[in-house]
Order: sequence, then structure tokens, then C-alpha cells
Amino acid sequence: MNKQPISQTPNSSHNYSVLQNDRRFEELLHTIFSLEIEYGKYKGIFDRADLKPVGADKGIDVDLYKNGLKTGGIQCKWVNATLSKAIVSKEVIKFVLHYLLDNKDFRRCLKFSF
Repeated sequence: MNKQPISQTPNSSHNYSVLQNDRRFEELLHTIFSLEIEYGKYKGIFDRADLKPVGADKGIDVDLYKNGLKTGGIQCKWVNATLSKAIVSKEVIKFVLHYLLDNKDFRRCLKFSF
């Protein structure tokens, strides 16, 4: 079995257009990060990735943990076009607002990755 993380497998191609919907893309990224954590890519940074349920996720689709504390998050965007700076900026601002206003779990963290 190839122990190299999926995202670093040389000469691999991924046809993301065959994914049926946003949720499948979220599941794909969750799987990639879970395997990379398992293989030690994020040793000392993250030790678990949890896919959030479908619905109002407050801008985070996958929660990243270290020692039981939420220390990071992944926001997935499945689109067929290049994202503009304006769209990316809007999404980062939404995430930061949720981080500051709504999500008490994040307030326990001294460091957070996004």
C-alpha cells in the first residue's frame, strides 16, 4: 500500500468534476486530511479531522483537533471556476466573524489555523 498522502502522490490526476455535489467534495477533503494526519504530515499540529454534518456549519466543513481541542478548520468550496479575490475575501471575513462572535470552542485555542 502506498503510504504517501493522497495530495502528494506524484503524477496523480483527480477529476473533481465527477463529484456529484458539494458534500462529496467535503468528504474528499476530509478523507485526504484524515489520511495525512494518520501518516504524520501534521504531527504535533493536528491529530484528528471531523467532518461536520450538512447544514449551517458557520463556514467550516471539517474541524481539526489537537488533544481534543479544536485548533483548525477547513472550508470547502466546490466550484467550476477560479475564485476571485472578492469571493475569497468575503469567505475569509465570514469565517473570522464566526470565529470571533459565534464559536466558543475556538476561544479556548491559543493558536488557530485557517
